[in-house]
Amino acid sequence: MESWWEWFKDPVHLALAVPIGSIVLLIVCILPYQAYRRGHGFVSWFLLQLVSLNNPIFLLVLVANLPNKAKMKQRERYAAELDQKLQGLSKVS
Repeated sequence: MESWWEWFKDPVHLALAVPIGSIVLLIVCILPYQAYRRGHGFVSWFLLQLVSLNNPIFLLVLVANLPNKAKMKQRERYAAELDQKLQGLSKVS
């Protein structure tokens, strides 16, 4: 029985493994990227996805139901800016 790395020495096997591996990596990175866009950590979601490969639908539902941290931070920034502007208007009056 050959070891697993002997399989990659054959150019045909390597030519099959590289595109298939790239497609798998792309698919595995979709969910962590969506979580990153929503303000969560990419690495933590990537590891969480690898841990729960048996039920990927659960993670999609989870990331959809979690609060969007990026928008929460943006709302806090806008609220602070609005407070500053309102304080400036009240001093003028």
